Amino acid sequence: MKTAIIGNVVYGGDETKQYHLMTDASKHAIGGGLFQLPNVPAGANMSVAMRKEMKVIMFISKRLLSAETLYSTTEREALAILRCLEEVRWLILRSPYATKVYTDHSALVRLLKKGDAHGRIVRWQIRLSEYDVEYIHIPGRENALADGLSRMRVMESMLAEDGKAFGEGLEIYALEGDSTSGWEEWLEDEWYGAVVHFTLFGDFGTYRDGSAEHLTLPRRRLTRQNSKSYRLLHL
Repeated sequence: MKTAIIGNVVYGGDETKQYHLMTDASKHAIGGGLFQLPNVPAGANMSVAMRKEMKVIMFISKRLLSAETLYSTTEREALAILRCLEEVRWLILRSPYATKVYTDHSALVRLLKKGDAHGRIVRWQIRLSEYDVEYIHIPGRENALADGLSRMRVMESMLAEDGKAFGEGLEIYALEGDSTSGWEEWLEDEWYGAVVHFTLFGDFGTYRDGSAEHLTLPRRRLTRQNSKSYRLLHL
């Protein structure tokens, strides 16, 4: 497990390589994942076949404010891109290559590329113009990483005895609805399965060889961004 985390999950990034950012939004939150493909030439788009080449740098999950939950689907998806880019700004601005931003909302990609958006999205485009990015549409089934992180809610079993989450004012989120929805392929992955299981449920579950069950490690750390948004840190 230590080898898997060090070699395949905890990755600080290489500013000489191209960055890739997956984003998604649900009715309650936004999610994203920043990663690189160190062994793939710059300019190549992420595909399922390249998943083994992924080096994840950061997971992002932020709860929407009450007013933001009333935004249209396109606006929430645009907000997800903006918030995720702002979260990784300090990393991606160093790269000589355009950051590839993936979303499963095709209408938004057309709006951002053509520049004929209106309302809130126009105002957000001014902030987005700071970044050198390329917007790419991908099918929803290929956006499982960001999709899962955008569907996280407070789970009662993860609260402390006083009814609060770990640390005063903090909220820990579990997946909305089916707790493994959008994560099935990741849970089955040889390298990432146990790490994803720990992120979702707080333990590593059953070892593949059946030698141990529910080996619990210290709870993951969160950092507060504002009153209702949090960032997942490296384990």
